[in-house]
Amino acid sequence: MAYNRLATTIEVSGGTSPDTIVSPQTLKQNVWYLNGNNPSEQKTFGTTTDYDIPVIRNSIQRAIFENASWTSSSYPSAMTIGATGTSSALRFPLYSAVQHGILASTGGTLSFIVASGSTPSTSSPKSAVHISPAGNVGINHISPSTPLHISGITTQENFAVQLQTSLEANTDVDTGMEVITTVPISGSAAFFDYVLYNATKGSMRSGTIQAVWNATQIKYQEISTVDIGDTSGVTLSITNDTTIICLKATVTSDNWTIKAVSRTIV
Repeated sequence: MAYNRLATTIEVSGGTSPDTIVSPQTLKQNVWYLNGNNPSEQKTFGTTTDYDIPVIRNSIQRAIFENASWTSSSYPSAMTIGATGTSSALRFPLYSAVQHGILASTGGTLSFIVASGSTPSTSSPKSAVHISPAGNVGINHISPSTPLHISGITTQENFAVQLQTSLEANTDVDTGMEVITTVPISGSAAFFDYVLYNATKGSMRSGTIQAVWNATQIKYQEISTVDIGDTSGVTLSITNDTTIICLKATVTSDNWTIKAVSRTIV
């Protein structure tokens, strides 16, 4: 590192004014050591010009802070890790031709971007998954309006679900009629899988009630197992209660438990 001395009365300085000497103290305050620093104030690492900032290891570029903006047809990254390469983004290139990344929009939506097309590149980006500020997740849908919003055809294979039936259960059905669960009337059909039993589980049955309805009618049928004990005192029915479709139970004795899981087709 070179510096110019301040001209003395003996020395003649060049130019119209003497140069300013850089003292050891000034050097210590402004030099940034690569093996560790103890700054007394916030320091800035970067450039004051319009250039990318690459990070090099073993003569190979391993990361880069890019001077690039995201557009509707090109998804370069604000920061790239792992390959040469004004939105808040991080790109994960799987191979040199592909731009995959994460974009955080000013509106609060977090988007996961993948390259699309037979030859993926920055000219064919695809917004694959979006998480909205409300916590809704959209798959192939940029504005998810429900907790899980999927656009397009889906495939289900070897799919298993453990159902929390306690959320749709009436554990103390007594003599008379009580509601077990409901579904929106905006649908067209519903399937209620249920199990019912008395306090001792000496009497039990399970089954499915299929229901279909329109503006003027509702039809349903029950398919059930053979009883353990006697459940003839429990009758299940489906009713249209103006804004919802209800699964109800009419019983002739107290202390029945009825649990149901519903599936609706809109």
